[in-house]
Amino acid sequence: MPELIQRSKRTPYLVAALAVASTCLIGGCSETPASGSATTASVASVPRTATPTTSGTASAPARTAAAAVEGPLIRYDTSDAEVDRLYKTYNACLRREGAPVQGDKGLSQDPETLAKYKTELAACASKRPESVTDREKRKDPGAYRDDLRQQVKCMKSRGLDVVAIPPDGWGVTDEAAARGYVPDFRVVKQCQLKAFGG
Repeated sequence: MPELIQRSKRTPYLVAALAVASTCLIGGCSETPASGSATTASVASVPRTATPTTSGTASAPARTAAAAVEGPLIRYDTSDAEVDRLYKTYNACLRREGAPVQGDKGLSQDPETLAKYKTELAACASKRPESVTDREKRKDPGAYRDDLRQQVKCMKSRGLDVVAIPPDGWGVTDEAAARGYVPDFRVVKQCQLKAFGG
């Protein structure tokens, strides 16, 4: 049961990012390809603000804004039933907050909708499921890109017709897309587990 808020539909032409692959494999994804060719990474930042002082002494320690709220983690061994339960809980929260959740598909991921319902999304952030790979991508983009390169290398070595899509995605080759090729997701999952760890 795909969720637009965190999951994206599997397409025959492109698996634009690992997040999309995670959708098909473990039920969680945080981004939907915007252009049909690649997904843009979104890295949470924690701005620092200095506390002003009135004396000539050293300034007070910098204060940090609240860190991003983490929702439940969808592990590699999380069952489909549990993933569905997590998304139902998240979508129910969004609905209660007034966001236009589309049945079991979740909230549309187009930029205008996401901008319009920022408050509702923030209110439900603690219920928003996140895959292992999406969490790594958010917390340590460098490690994520290294692991992704290993995954793509593994998939190619196993015969999948895939390419890396900089900076942080992968997809099928143009020739494969033209013939409607869809990679073997059992191999995708095996390579994902090998690269990102279980």
